[in-house]
Amino acid sequence: MKSQIRWLLAQIEIWVAEGIIQPAQAEVLRRRYAAAAEEPAKPGVPWAIILFAGFGAVVIGLGVILLFAYNWEKMHRFVKLGLVFGALAAAHGAGLVLRRRENLRGFSDALHLLGTMLFGAGIWLVAQVYHISAHYPNAFFVWAAGALLLAWALPSVPQGLVAAILIPVWACSEAFGFENHQLLAPLFILVGTGWLAWRLRSPVLLLASVVSFTVATLATAFDGTHVFLLLVSTALLLAGLGRLTRDHADFPASGAIFHFTGRVLYYPLLFITTWMDALRHGLLRHSYHSFSLWADGSVVDLAPAVIVPLVAVAVMAAALVRGVQRGEERSFVFLNRLAVPASVFFLYIAGWFALSIGPAADKFEDALCLAMAIGASAAFLFHALGYMRKGCVETSLVHAVAGSILFGTWVLGRYRDLFGSLLSRGIAFIVMGVALFAVAVLYHRNRKRRLDAAAAGASPPATAPAAPVPNASSQREEG
Repeated sequence: MKSQIRWLLAQIEIWVAEGIIQPAQAEVLRRRYAAAAEEPAKPGVPWAIILFAGFGAVVIGLGVILLFAYNWEKMHRFVKLGLVFGALAAAHGAGLVLRRRENLRGFSDALHLLGTMLFGAGIWLVAQVYHISAHYPNAFFVWAAGALLLAWALPSVPQGLVAAILIPVWACSEAFGFENHQLLAPLFILVGTGWLAWRLRSPVLLLASVVSFTVATLATAFDGTHVFLLLVSTALLLAGLGRLTRDHADFPASGAIFHFTGRVLYYPLLFITTWMDALRHGLLRHSYHSFSLWADGSVVDLAPAVIVPLVAVAVMAAALVRGVQRGEERSFVFLNRLAVPASVFFLYIAGWFALSIGPAADKFEDALCLAMAIGASAAFLFHALGYMRKGCVETSLVHAVAGSILFGTWVLGRYRDLFGSLLSRGIAFIVMGVALFAVAVLYHRNRKRRLDAAAAGASPPATAPAAPVPNASSQREEG
């Protein structure tokens, strides 16, 4: 980031000399970015040391265990416990000693990571030695709790990652093994690892927390009936958070993480929604029938299916309001990231509740599913064609390729069966080929113009007036 700021400060002088910006605007830009360039670099997490040293520490621990494996059955139980918990204490003790020295923090985290692994091994060893046949998912919960407490006490990103892995493992083992849906698991991740990631400004831990939150939320789905609803709601929630946190000065990387994970969920779900058969026989029917559980007193089990969509709606509404207040409602970024996903979500919710009225809605089912599939297809094509246009106009290869992939996926998905209605299939493939060829031609032509303009010493033609100095956040827009 600092190298980019230094490059920008050097370019400001050139822009003033060429008349691209006024001296007053240049001074505003210097004041805004000069302070950030002079700030001392904050030491990041030494991931190379943590990964290699941590892996080495774990291998050493496994080697020591294997040395005793041959005589393990003959060893007294107190010797077994002493070995494991002695190694546990030694690992954490050495980690605390090394943590006092800044240049050895990576080795300290590696030793604490080894200690956490030994803590988990100790839990299972105690159960084995004393023949405790307890509820085995509780071991994952205790293990996760220990890692989470240590993550906050140190504080430590690697310990937070361990907790982010173990909490959904606990929730899934309860759900799939015993049909116990742990409704507090998403809250543990949100407060435990998510808050820690925000406090430590760790993109890696935040990404792990988002993934863990999604998995733990799905584990709360009662008999799997709310999986699609929870996925759609989570995608909408992440999209809204991506917009709300995009301009956050303390943790600007959070917006990109929320946006990326939301898109990873959103596009596959949107593509599935374009299929009438998926709506008719799976997504809608499988979801709304579960509302009969309200009559059976299963309100608690259905809580995530109500709370998560409501929170997603509130967050997305706040993001839409902020975008409108800043005059972004006509921009492609606003439509692509917020308005269209919100419309798809409300379309799905409307269809879901329309079918929930019972047998009376059966005669409208086909028409409703067709309308939803058409709406989802229109949204999918909007994203695809919008990315293709953005890539051609701005000569952004990433957007051009992304739009082409989405467009090709939609066409191939709609017309995958080449042995029926060959005329329509052939026309569809011709249209797709022409569109991809047009993208290649337009991208090449605009890129050549920009290169020629740069070689001639002139700036590319501006697409919008450059009067006011743009907001720093608007310079980071990627669509």
